[in-house]
Amino acid sequence: MSIEQKFLGVANAFSTQRHIVAVRNSFYKLMPLILIASFYVLINNVIFNLPFFAGNEFVGSLKDIGDRVFRGTLGIMSLLSAFMTAFYLAESYKEEGLLYGATALGCLVALIPGVQNEMWGILTFANTSASGLFVAILVALLSTEVFRFFSQQKSLLITLPDSVPPAVAKSFSALVPILFTFTIFAVFAYILNYVWKTDLSTIIINVLQRPLVNAAQTPLGVIVILITQNILWGFGLHGAFVLGPILEPTLLVAIQENIDAIAAGLEPMRIVTKPFLDAFANVGGSGGTFALIIALVIASKREDERLIGKLGLTPGLFNINEPIMFGLPIVLNPVYIVPIIIVPVVTTLIAYFATAAGLISKTIVLVPWTTPPILSAYLATGNDWRAAVLSVILIAISVVIFIPFVMISNNMAKNK
Repeated sequence: MSIEQKFLGVANAFSTQRHIVAVRNSFYKLMPLILIASFYVLINNVIFNLPFFAGNEFVGSLKDIGDRVFRGTLGIMSLLSAFMTAFYLAESYKEEGLLYGATALGCLVALIPGVQNEMWGILTFANTSASGLFVAILVALLSTEVFRFFSQQKSLLITLPDSVPPAVAKSFSALVPILFTFTIFAVFAYILNYVWKTDLSTIIINVLQRPLVNAAQTPLGVIVILITQNILWGFGLHGAFVLGPILEPTLLVAIQENIDAIAAGLEPMRIVTKPFLDAFANVGGSGGTFALIIALVIASKREDERLIGKLGLTPGLFNINEPIMFGLPIVLNPVYIVPIIIVPVVTTLIAYFATAAGLISKTIVLVPWTTPPILSAYLATGNDWRAAVLSVILIAISVVIFIPFVMISNNMAKNK
Protein backbone atom coordinates (compact mmCIF):
# COMPACT_ATOMS: atom_id res chain seq x y z
CA MET A 1 0.00 0.00 0.00
CA SER A 2 2.89 2.36 0.76
CA ILE A 3 4.39 1.78 -2.69
CA GLU A 4 1.00 2.16 -4.32
CA GLN A 5 0.29 5.41 -2.47
CA LYS A 6 3.63 6.84 -3.57
CA PHE A 7 2.96 5.76 -7.12
CA LEU A 8 -0.52 7.28 -7.02
CA GLY A 9 0.90 10.52 -5.64
CA VAL A 10 3.36 10.83 -8.49
CA ALA A 11 0.71 9.78 -11.02
CA ASN A 12 -1.82 12.30 -9.72
CA ALA A 13 0.74 15.12 -9.76
CA PHE A 14 1.67 14.22 -13.32
CA SER A 15 -1.90 13.80 -14.54
CA THR A 16 -3.06 17.15 -13.14
CA GLN A 17 -0.16 19.18 -14.54
CA ARG A 18 -1.55 22.04 -16.64
CA HIS A 19 0.20 21.21 -19.91
CA ILE A 20 -0.51 17.49 -19.62
CA VAL A 21 -4.20 18.21 -19.00
CA ALA A 22 -4.34 20.44 -22.08
CA VAL A 23 -2.91 17.68 -24.28
CA ARG A 24 -5.21 15.06 -22.77
CA ASN A 25 -8.30 17.25 -23.22
CA SER A 26 -7.44 17.74 -26.87
CA PHE A 27 -7.34 13.96 -27.35
CA TYR A 28 -10.72 13.59 -25.61
CA LYS A 29 -12.34 16.10 -27.94
CA LEU A 30 -10.80 14.52 -31.02
CA MET A 31 -12.01 11.05 -30.04
CA PRO A 32 -15.04 10.99 -32.42
CA LEU A 33 -12.76 11.69 -35.38
CA ILE A 34 -10.37 8.95 -34.27
CA LEU A 35 -13.20 6.43 -34.00
CA ILE A 36 -14.52 7.34 -37.44
CA ALA A 37 -11.03 7.00 -38.94
CA SER A 38 -10.54 3.63 -37.24
CA PHE A 39 -13.83 2.39 -38.70
CA TYR A 40 -12.80 3.27 -42.25
CA VAL A 41 -9.30 1.85 -41.78
CA LEU A 42 -10.94 -1.39 -40.68
CA ILE A 43 -13.28 -1.49 -43.68
CA ASN A 44 -10.64 -0.53 -46.26
CA ASN A 45 -7.75 -2.67 -45.01
CA VAL A 46 -9.66 -5.78 -43.94
CA ILE A 47 -13.10 -6.12 -45.53
CA PHE A 48 -12.35 -4.59 -48.94
CA ASN A 49 -9.03 -6.45 -49.23
CA LEU A 50 -10.75 -9.84 -49.26
CA PRO A 51 -10.23 -11.80 -52.54
CA PHE A 52 -13.99 -11.63 -53.13
CA PHE A 53 -13.73 -7.86 -53.78
CA ALA A 54 -10.60 -7.97 -55.98
CA GLY A 55 -11.00 -5.94 -59.17
CA ASN A 56 -14.45 -4.62 -58.22
CA GLU A 57 -14.67 -1.01 -59.45
CA PHE A 58 -17.53 -0.13 -57.10
CA VAL A 59 -15.52 -1.36 -54.10
CA GLY A 60 -12.60 0.70 -55.38
CA SER A 61 -14.83 3.78 -55.28
CA LEU A 62 -15.89 2.94 -51.72
CA LYS A 63 -12.24 2.57 -50.70
CA ASP A 64 -11.54 6.01 -52.18
CA ILE A 65 -14.31 7.45 -50.00
CA GLY A 66 -12.79 5.76 -46.96
CA ASP A 67 -9.36 7.14 -47.82
CA ARG A 68 -10.81 10.65 -48.03
CA VAL A 69 -12.41 10.27 -44.60
CA PHE A 70 -9.08 9.07 -43.21
CA ARG A 71 -7.24 12.06 -44.70
CA GLY A 72 -9.78 14.40 -43.10
CA THR A 73 -9.49 12.80 -39.64
CA LEU A 74 -6.28 11.01 -38.66
CA GLY A 75 -4.63 12.46 -41.74
CA ILE A 76 -4.68 15.93 -40.15
CA MET A 77 -4.38 14.80 -36.53
CA SER A 78 -1.28 16.94 -35.94
CA LEU A 79 -2.98 20.12 -37.16
CA LEU A 80 -6.09 19.45 -35.09
CA SER A 81 -4.03 18.57 -32.03
CA ALA A 82 -1.95 21.75 -32.29
CA PHE A 83 -5.08 23.89 -32.33
CA MET A 84 -6.91 22.01 -29.57
CA THR A 85 -3.91 21.75 -27.24
CA ALA A 86 -3.20 25.46 -27.47
CA PHE A 87 -6.90 26.18 -27.00
CA TYR A 88 -7.15 24.21 -23.75
CA LEU A 89 -3.85 25.46 -22.37
CA ALA A 90 -4.93 29.05 -23.00
CA GLU A 91 -8.32 28.36 -21.42
CA SER A 92 -6.54 27.08 -18.29
CA TYR A 93 -4.85 30.50 -18.08
CA LYS A 94 -8.24 32.22 -18.60
CA GLU A 95 -7.10 33.47 -21.99
CA GLU A 96 -8.86 33.54 -25.37
CA GLY A 97 -8.56 29.93 -26.47
CA LEU A 98 -9.56 30.34 -30.11
CA LEU A 99 -6.96 33.02 -30.74
CA TYR A 100 -4.22 30.93 -29.12
CA GLY A 101 -5.30 27.86 -31.08
CA ALA A 102 -5.17 29.71 -34.38
CA THR A 103 -1.74 31.10 -33.50
CA ALA A 104 -0.38 27.66 -32.64
CA LEU A 105 -1.69 26.23 -35.91
CA GLY A 106 -0.09 29.09 -37.83
CA CYS A 107 3.25 28.64 -36.05
CA LEU A 108 3.20 24.92 -36.86
CA VAL A 109 2.70 25.65 -40.57
CA ALA A 110 5.44 28.31 -40.41
CA LEU A 111 7.90 25.62 -39.29
CA ILE A 112 7.34 23.52 -42.42
CA PRO A 113 10.49 23.77 -44.57
CA GLY A 114 10.47 25.53 -47.90
CA VAL A 115 11.25 23.72 -51.14
CA GLN A 116 12.99 24.60 -54.37
CA ASN A 117 11.49 26.22 -57.48
CA GLU A 118 10.13 29.12 -55.42
CA MET A 119 7.39 27.00 -53.87
CA TRP A 120 6.11 27.48 -50.35
CA GLY A 121 6.38 24.80 -47.71
CA ILE A 122 4.13 21.88 -48.58
CA LEU A 123 1.88 20.13 -46.09
CA THR A 124 2.63 16.42 -46.37
CA PHE A 125 1.15 13.42 -44.61
CA ALA A 126 4.28 13.30 -42.43
CA ASN A 127 3.57 16.87 -41.29
CA THR A 128 -0.16 16.61 -40.71
CA SER A 129 -0.85 13.02 -39.58
CA ALA A 130 -0.11 11.31 -36.29
CA SER A 131 3.56 11.01 -37.30
CA GLY A 132 3.92 14.74 -36.71
CA LEU A 133 2.00 14.73 -33.45
CA PHE A 134 4.94 15.31 -31.14
CA VAL A 135 6.09 18.36 -33.08
CA ALA A 136 2.52 19.69 -33.15
CA ILE A 137 2.08 19.35 -29.39
CA LEU A 138 5.48 20.89 -28.71
CA VAL A 139 4.71 23.87 -30.95
CA ALA A 140 1.27 24.29 -29.38
CA LEU A 141 2.66 24.40 -25.85
CA LEU A 142 5.60 26.65 -26.69
CA SER A 143 3.65 29.09 -28.86
CA THR A 144 1.00 29.45 -26.16
CA GLU A 145 3.59 30.24 -23.50
CA VAL A 146 5.40 32.70 -25.79
CA PHE A 147 2.13 34.39 -26.79
CA ARG A 148 1.05 34.61 -23.17
CA PHE A 149 4.40 36.06 -22.10
CA PHE A 150 4.18 38.91 -24.60
CA SER A 151 0.49 39.43 -23.77
CA GLN A 152 1.46 40.11 -20.16
CA GLN A 153 3.76 42.96 -21.23
CA LYS A 154 1.42 45.95 -20.97
CA SER A 155 3.72 48.10 -23.09
CA LEU A 156 3.02 45.83 -26.08
CA LEU A 157 -0.77 46.02 -25.86
CA ILE A 158 -2.72 48.31 -28.16
CA THR A 159 -5.47 50.11 -26.24
CA LEU A 160 -8.52 51.32 -28.17
CA PRO A 161 -11.31 53.68 -27.01
CA ASP A 162 -14.26 52.25 -25.09
CA SER A 163 -16.50 52.92 -28.09
CA VAL A 164 -14.78 50.12 -30.02
CA PRO A 165 -16.59 46.75 -29.74
CA PRO A 166 -14.91 44.44 -27.18
CA ALA A 167 -14.21 41.71 -29.76
CA VAL A 168 -12.36 44.16 -32.01
CA ALA A 169 -10.50 45.66 -29.04
CA LYS A 170 -9.28 42.21 -27.92
CA SER A 171 -8.06 41.41 -31.40
CA PHE A 172 -6.05 44.62 -31.66
CA SER A 173 -4.73 44.18 -28.13
CA ALA A 174 -3.24 40.84 -29.14
CA LEU A 175 -1.78 42.14 -32.40
CA VAL A 176 1.79 42.81 -31.23
CA PRO A 177 2.09 39.64 -29.04
CA ILE A 178 0.96 37.54 -32.02
CA LEU A 179 3.40 39.39 -34.28
CA PHE A 180 6.31 38.63 -31.94
CA THR A 181 5.23 34.99 -31.53
CA PHE A 182 5.03 34.33 -35.26
CA THR A 183 8.30 36.13 -35.86
CA ILE A 184 10.16 33.99 -33.32
CA PHE A 185 8.92 30.73 -34.83
CA ALA A 186 9.48 31.94 -38.41
CA VAL A 187 13.07 33.04 -37.64
CA PHE A 188 13.73 29.71 -35.94
CA ALA A 189 12.34 27.83 -38.96
CA TYR A 190 14.41 29.98 -41.34
CA ILE A 191 17.64 29.27 -39.44
CA LEU A 192 16.94 25.55 -39.41
CA ASN A 193 15.94 25.45 -43.07
CA TYR A 194 18.43 27.75 -44.80
CA VAL A 195 21.38 27.88 -42.41
CA TRP A 196 21.47 24.32 -41.02
CA LYS A 197 19.60 22.77 -43.99
CA THR A 198 17.12 20.88 -41.80
CA ASP A 199 13.79 21.30 -39.98
CA LEU A 200 12.35 20.53 -36.56
CA SER A 201 10.64 17.30 -37.62
CA THR A 202 13.84 16.00 -39.20
CA ILE A 203 15.86 16.82 -36.09
CA ILE A 204 13.45 14.94 -33.83
CA ILE A 205 13.32 11.93 -36.14
CA ASN A 206 17.09 11.80 -36.54
CA VAL A 207 17.78 12.16 -32.85
CA LEU A 208 15.37 9.34 -32.07
CA GLN A 209 16.18 7.12 -35.02
CA ARG A 210 19.94 7.31 -35.53
CA PRO A 211 20.98 5.54 -32.27
CA LEU A 212 18.74 2.64 -33.27
CA VAL A 213 20.03 2.08 -36.79
CA ASN A 214 22.72 -0.49 -35.95
CA ALA A 215 20.60 -2.34 -33.39
CA ALA A 216 17.58 -3.19 -35.53
CA GLN A 217 18.85 -6.58 -36.73
CA THR A 218 19.42 -8.17 -33.29
CA PRO A 219 16.79 -9.51 -30.87
CA LEU A 220 18.11 -7.20 -28.15
CA GLY A 221 18.00 -4.30 -30.57
CA VAL A 222 14.39 -5.01 -31.47
CA ILE A 223 13.50 -5.10 -27.76
CA VAL A 224 15.12 -1.68 -27.36
CA ILE A 225 13.16 -0.43 -30.36
CA LEU A 226 9.90 -1.81 -28.93
CA ILE A 227 10.57 -0.07 -25.61
CA THR A 228 11.40 3.18 -27.40
CA GLN A 229 8.36 2.88 -29.66
CA ASN A 230 5.97 2.48 -26.74
CA ILE A 231 7.62 5.20 -24.66
CA LEU A 232 7.00 7.49 -27.63
CA TRP A 233 3.39 6.34 -27.74
CA GLY A 234 3.09 7.11 -24.04
CA PHE A 235 4.06 10.70 -24.70
CA GLY A 236 1.78 11.17 -27.70
CA LEU A 237 4.14 10.43 -30.58
CA HIS A 238 3.19 7.68 -33.04
CA GLY A 239 6.14 5.39 -32.32
CA ALA A 240 5.44 3.05 -35.22
CA PHE A 241 5.54 5.95 -37.70
CA VAL A 242 8.75 7.41 -36.26
CA LEU A 243 10.67 4.14 -36.10
CA GLY A 244 9.02 2.50 -39.09
CA PRO A 245 11.50 3.76 -41.73
CA ILE A 246 14.28 1.94 -39.87
CA LEU A 247 12.50 -1.03 -38.33
CA GLU A 248 10.20 -2.16 -41.13
CA PRO A 249 12.71 -2.38 -44.01
CA THR A 250 15.03 -4.47 -41.85
CA LEU A 251 12.24 -6.80 -40.77
CA LEU A 252 10.88 -7.09 -44.32
CA VAL A 253 14.31 -8.18 -45.53
CA ALA A 254 14.36 -10.81 -42.78
CA ILE A 255 11.01 -12.29 -43.78
CA GLN A 256 12.06 -12.25 -47.44
CA GLU A 257 15.18 -14.27 -46.54
CA ASN A 258 12.97 -16.83 -44.79
CA ILE A 259 10.65 -17.02 -47.79
CA ASP A 260 13.63 -17.49 -50.14
CA ALA A 261 15.04 -20.22 -47.89
CA ILE A 262 11.77 -22.16 -47.96
CA ALA A 263 11.59 -21.82 -51.75
CA ALA A 264 15.11 -23.25 -51.97
CA GLY A 265 14.26 -26.16 -49.69
CA LEU A 266 16.36 -24.77 -46.84
CA GLU A 267 15.60 -24.04 -43.19
CA PRO A 268 14.64 -20.40 -42.57
CA MET A 269 17.15 -18.61 -40.33
CA ARG A 270 15.52 -15.38 -39.17
CA ILE A 271 13.40 -15.28 -36.04
CA VAL A 272 12.61 -11.57 -35.71
CA THR A 273 10.60 -10.45 -38.73
CA LYS A 274 7.73 -8.05 -39.32
CA PRO A 275 4.98 -10.70 -39.07
CA PHE A 276 6.74 -12.07 -35.96
CA LEU A 277 6.32 -8.73 -34.17
CA ASP A 278 2.80 -8.23 -35.53
CA ALA A 279 1.76 -11.66 -34.27
CA PHE A 280 3.50 -11.75 -30.88
CA ALA A 281 4.54 -8.22 -29.82
CA ASN A 282 1.86 -5.89 -31.18
CA VAL A 283 -1.28 -7.94 -30.57
CA GLY A 284 -4.13 -5.48 -30.92
CA GLY A 285 -1.67 -2.76 -31.89
CA SER A 286 1.43 -1.22 -30.32
CA GLY A 287 1.75 -2.10 -26.65
CA GLY A 288 -0.26 -5.32 -26.95
CA THR A 289 -3.46 -3.43 -26.21
CA PHE A 290 -5.80 -6.27 -27.17
CA ALA A 291 -5.00 -7.83 -23.79
CA LEU A 292 -5.69 -4.47 -22.13
CA ILE A 293 -9.18 -4.47 -23.62
CA ILE A 294 -9.79 -7.91 -22.08
CA ALA A 295 -8.34 -6.73 -18.75
CA LEU A 296 -10.70 -3.73 -18.74
CA VAL A 297 -13.71 -5.95 -19.30
CA ILE A 298 -12.60 -8.36 -16.56
CA ALA A 299 -11.25 -6.06 -13.86
CA SER A 300 -12.30 -2.44 -14.40
CA LYS A 301 -15.16 -1.02 -12.35
CA ARG A 302 -14.97 2.35 -14.09
CA GLU A 303 -17.81 2.80 -16.55
CA ASP A 304 -15.75 5.15 -18.73
CA GLU A 305 -12.92 2.63 -19.12
CA ARG A 306 -15.27 -0.27 -19.74
CA LEU A 307 -17.08 1.76 -22.40
CA ILE A 308 -13.81 2.66 -24.16
CA GLY A 309 -12.82 -1.00 -23.96
CA LYS A 310 -16.04 -2.06 -25.67
CA LEU A 311 -15.65 0.63 -28.34
CA GLY A 312 -12.07 -0.43 -28.96
CA LEU A 313 -12.78 -4.18 -29.13
CA THR A 314 -13.71 -4.44 -32.81
CA PRO A 315 -10.85 -2.23 -34.09
CA GLY A 316 -8.55 -4.04 -31.64
CA LEU A 317 -9.37 -7.37 -33.28
CA PHE A 318 -7.69 -5.97 -36.37
CA ASN A 319 -4.77 -4.33 -34.52
CA ILE A 320 -6.17 -0.81 -34.73
CA ASN A 321 -5.68 0.67 -31.28
CA GLU A 322 -6.13 4.45 -31.67
CA PRO A 323 -9.46 4.35 -29.75
CA ILE A 324 -7.62 2.83 -26.77
CA MET A 325 -4.44 4.90 -27.11
CA PHE A 326 -6.25 8.23 -27.31
CA GLY A 327 -9.60 7.37 -25.73
CA LEU A 328 -8.66 5.59 -22.51
CA PRO A 329 -6.17 7.29 -22.82
CA ILE A 330 -2.82 5.54 -22.70
CA VAL A 331 -1.09 8.61 -24.09
CA LEU A 332 0.22 10.75 -21.20
CA ASN A 333 -1.33 8.36 -18.70
CA PRO A 334 1.35 7.40 -16.13
CA VAL A 335 -0.60 4.30 -15.06
CA TYR A 336 -0.95 2.67 -18.48
CA ILE A 337 2.37 3.81 -19.95
CA VAL A 338 4.16 1.24 -17.77
CA PRO A 339 2.38 -1.95 -18.94
CA ILE A 340 2.39 -1.02 -22.64
CA ILE A 341 6.18 -0.91 -22.33
CA ILE A 342 6.44 -4.15 -20.33
CA VAL A 343 3.95 -6.37 -22.20
CA PRO A 344 5.57 -6.34 -25.69
CA VAL A 345 8.98 -7.04 -24.17
CA VAL A 346 7.68 -10.05 -22.24
CA THR A 347 5.71 -11.51 -25.14
CA THR A 348 8.50 -10.93 -27.66
CA LEU A 349 11.13 -12.60 -25.49
CA ILE A 350 8.90 -15.62 -24.83
CA ALA A 351 8.06 -15.97 -28.53
CA TYR A 352 11.70 -15.53 -29.51
CA PHE A 353 13.02 -18.24 -27.22
CA ALA A 354 10.12 -20.54 -28.13
CA THR A 355 11.04 -20.13 -31.79
CA ALA A 356 14.76 -20.59 -31.12
CA ALA A 357 14.00 -23.80 -29.22
CA GLY A 358 11.93 -25.15 -32.09
CA LEU A 359 8.68 -25.11 -30.11
CA ILE A 360 7.05 -23.10 -32.90
CA SER A 361 7.98 -22.55 -36.53
CA LYS A 362 9.74 -19.45 -37.81
CA THR A 363 7.61 -16.90 -39.64
CA ILE A 364 7.63 -17.51 -43.39
CA VAL A 365 4.49 -15.69 -44.57
CA LEU A 366 4.08 -11.91 -44.73
CA VAL A 367 0.50 -11.57 -43.48
CA PRO A 368 -1.23 -8.17 -43.37
CA TRP A 369 -0.75 -6.31 -40.08
CA THR A 370 -4.54 -6.10 -39.75
CA THR A 371 -4.87 -9.89 -39.47
CA PRO A 372 -6.64 -10.72 -36.15
CA PRO A 373 -4.64 -12.07 -33.18
CA ILE A 374 -4.02 -15.84 -33.02
CA LEU A 375 -4.91 -16.17 -36.71
CA SER A 376 -1.93 -13.99 -37.62
CA ALA A 377 0.45 -16.24 -35.65
CA TYR A 378 -1.04 -19.33 -37.30
CA LEU A 379 -0.74 -17.96 -40.84
CA ALA A 380 2.64 -16.24 -40.44
CA THR A 381 4.31 -19.48 -39.33
CA GLY A 382 2.97 -21.46 -42.27
CA ASN A 383 -0.16 -22.80 -40.54
CA ASP A 384 1.63 -23.93 -37.37
CA TRP A 385 -1.08 -24.63 -34.78
CA ARG A 386 1.53 -24.42 -32.01
CA ALA A 387 2.08 -20.74 -32.83
CA ALA A 388 -1.66 -20.13 -32.45
CA VAL A 389 -1.60 -21.82 -29.05
CA LEU A 390 1.40 -19.73 -28.01
CA SER A 391 -0.45 -16.60 -29.11
CA VAL A 392 -3.35 -17.52 -26.81
CA ILE A 393 -0.92 -18.10 -23.92
CA LEU A 394 0.82 -14.77 -24.53
CA ILE A 395 -2.49 -12.91 -24.58
CA ALA A 396 -3.38 -14.54 -21.24
CA ILE A 397 -0.01 -13.55 -19.75
CA SER A 398 -0.49 -10.00 -21.04
CA VAL A 399 -3.94 -9.79 -19.44
CA VAL A 400 -2.42 -10.83 -16.10
CA ILE A 401 0.19 -8.07 -16.43
CA PHE A 402 -2.41 -5.43 -17.32
CA ILE A 403 -4.93 -6.24 -14.55
CA PRO A 404 -2.95 -4.70 -11.61
CA PHE A 405 -2.65 -1.44 -13.53
CA VAL A 406 -6.38 -1.47 -14.29
CA MET A 407 -6.98 -1.83 -10.55
CA ILE A 408 -4.61 1.07 -9.82
CA SER A 409 -6.58 3.19 -12.29
CA ASN A 410 -9.79 2.24 -10.45
CA ASN A 411 -8.25 3.30 -7.13
CA MET A 412 -7.16 6.63 -8.59
CA ALA A 413 -10.75 7.28 -9.65
CA LYS A 414 -11.94 6.49 -6.11
CA ASN A 415 -9.38 8.87 -4.60
CA LYS A 416 -10.61 11.66 -6.83
